Amino acid sequence: MFLRMRSYAVNARKADWKIRAYFTWASMLFFTSFHKAGTTMLPTMRNMVLESVALLFLVTRDDVSQPRRNTSECNEHTYGLLRKNQREFLVEQFIRLVDQMVLKMNCIFQSNLAITRSNVGKGYQKTFPEFVSSLKAAATDTPKSGPVEVDLDEKAVNQLWPLVRRVIREVNALMLPFLKILGVEEGHGLSPFLSEIKEPEDLLRIVKDFFPYKGEPGEEDCWR
Repeated sequence: MFLRMRSYAVNARKADWKIRAYFTWASMLFFTSFHKAGTTMLPTMRNMVLESVALLFLVTRDDVSQPRRNTSECNEHTYGLLRKNQREFLVEQFIRLVDQMVLKMNCIFQSNLAITRSNVGKGYQKTFPEFVSSLKAAATDTPKSGPVEVDLDEKAVNQLWPLVRRVIREVNALMLPFLKILGVEEGHGLSPFLSEIKEPEDLLRIVKDFFPYKGEPGEEDCWR
C-alpha cells in the first residue's frame, strides 16, 4: 500500500500538493520504521529518504507542478533511448546519437510520431510511452502546484520550512498510532523521523545520524 502511495505522490498527473506531501512523508516513515543496522537495503533506503525529503520541499513550491520531472526518470529514458540505438558508444558517437534522439523527440511531440510499433518492452523502455503521454497532457493542462512563491534572492528552505514543518507534524501524528498497532515502538524499529523536528537543521541531523558517513581519514563530510 505504501509503495502505491509513494508512486502516486510522484507520478499522479493531477493531485493536490498536500496529498503528494502527505503520501511522500507517510511512505518514508513506514519504510524507515523497519530499519535494521547492517541491512542490505540500506542504499535503497538512503535513496528513498533523500528523495522524500527533496520532494517534500519541492511539492510545496508554486513553480513545481510535476515532481515526476525532478526524479531520475527523465535521465533513465534518455539513456535508454541512446542504448536502444547503439548499445555501447564513444563520445564522438554519443554526439551523433544525441542529434538523432533530438530529431526523433521533435517528431514525437510535434508530429505525433508513434513511439514504437509494439508494446513489447522491459524496464524504462516499457514505461516510455506513458511518460511521453503524461508530458503531452501536462503541456495542455498544467497540473496543480504548491502554494509557496519562492523569492529566488532568498534561501528557499527558509521560505518553505513553515509549511513543510506543518506537514511533518500532521503526518507524524497520524502515523505514530498506526505504527504502534503493528508493534513498532520507540527503540524497537520506530523511524527516527517520527520525532519533533523544529528546524531544517534538525532534519539534516536525523538524516546524518540515520546514515552515518564513514569515509577515509581527512576526507570531507559528504553531508556538508
